Amino acid sequence: MVFNDGDELISIPFKVIVFTIAGLPLSALFLCVAISMMLHWDEATRTHCGVPNYFPSVSAAVAAYSPERYIWRLFIGIHGSPRLLLALAYRNFLISSPLKPFPPTKWFNFACNATCVINLLENLFLLLLTSISSVEDYHWHKMCFIGFVVCSLSFMGLSTWLFSYSGRRRTNILGEQSFNYKITCGVAETVSLICAINF
Repeated sequence: MVFNDGDELISIPFKVIVFTIAGLPLSALFLCVAISMMLHWDEATRTHCGVPNYFPSVSAAVAAYSPERYIWRLFIGIHGSPRLLLALAYRNFLISSPLKPFPPTKWFNFACNATCVINLLENLFLLLLTSISSVEDYHWHKMCFIGFVVCSLSFMGLSTWLFSYSGRRRTNILGEQSFNYKITCGVAETVSLICAINF
């Protein structure tokens, strides 16, 4: 924040903001599991088949009991809001690349805009998925989960390809590292989804 005369009120490095926002879901998960273990141990570890559980399931820890469900929703809501702004910032980052193919083609701008919309939808589906638990409305929860997964995989593939095509990959060594991280995360996400479907 800066006053009109140029004096800074507060200065927070962007890296700190990113790590704080990115750490909210994991913090919420640990907090919800810990609270479930303290307040709702018997209910959160009960199974239909009578097999003993040593920890609450994720769905029981974040959606079944209060105050856990409200903590989870609050943290994910705070986490989701900046992600909507980052979707727009990432679109602008790709479109403004000085190394993109010249002359700029309409399909490149269209692909960047479409990828931004997919990213916004992914984040909205995540917020809806968090707000509507499977206990409250199974059908909508399932539809939001499917929308989230489809948009997530689509965004990961398109954004990785556009990052490379825009020339951002070639700008410096960080661009190449970022591209490799994107490939690794995309493969890990796809393999994890296949394993989840199989199991």
